[in-house]
Amino acid sequence: MDACVTDYLHEAFGICVSRQQGWVYLKQMEFRLRVPRPEHQQADWKTQEEWKKKLAAEVLRVQQEYPDATVEKKAEDEHRIGAATLTRRIWIEAGVPPIGKVNWKREWLWLYGASPTPNGRN
Repeated sequence: MDACVTDYLHEAFGICVSRQQGWVYLKQMEFRLRVPRPEHQQADWKTQEEWKKKLAAEVLRVQQEYPDATVEKKAEDEHRIGAATLTRRIWIEAGVPPIGKVNWKREWLWLYGASPTPNGRN
């Protein structure tokens, strides 16, 4: 982004500054260089929250249907197979969580049920 700052200053105001000076300006404005957490460019927080509510209702329904069974929710985050885009550091304002928009094309599926192995180990 330091190059973007210098380009912006040149295009908007006709000011030529070095990339290092762009870095200095960003630091003075309390921007920080952070590695963003990947987020798909089409991610929809409202849809995600609705899905979480549906999941909670589904777990409750299964528990009621099988009252003697132990119903557990388990999740795995960040499991990926194959090559992925490298996420580089980005400039952000202090106190703002770094989110990097990505568009990883992968095949996937939802697993709604699982059972333990015969020896009891998962």
